[in-house]
This record gives sequence, structure tokens and C-alpha cells, in this order.
Amino acid sequence: MSSFTRYPHCNSRGHLDVETDHDDKHRNLFIGTIYVLFGFFTIIPNVVMLVAVTTTERSAEVLKYWDRSRLARI
Repeated sequence: MSSFTRYPHCNSRGHLDVETDHDDKHRNLFIGTIYVLFGFFTIIPNVVMLVAVTTTERSAEVLKYWDRSRLARI
């Protein structure tokens, strides 16, 4: 069991700070934003590379088929 006691403290204007939860909400929002941005910049490049690889293989198959059909006409 924790024996931590939270004592009141003064804010920058010298008044007793009673809105410490407000600061915690901002901190949690900031950390959540960092996690979302990190996830975005991690997932998006992977999706782009996946699309690039699958598109390249598909386009190579199309080119092979096109070359065969073109050679058959000659």
C-alpha cells in the first residue's frame, strides 16, 4: 500500500492549486497525441511499402502477359 500524500501547492499566480487534475488531463492528452503520431508514422510507411510491392508484382505479370500477346501477333 502506498503512503504517498499529496500536499497542496501554489500555482504560478500564488493561489492554492486545486486543479491538478486539469494538468494531468493535458499531460495525458499530450502523451496520447505522441502515441497516435508514432503509430501513424509507423503504420503508414509499412502500408505504402506493401502497396508498392504488390503493385510492382502485379504490373510485372501484366507486362509479361502483354509481351506474350504482342509477340503472338507478330
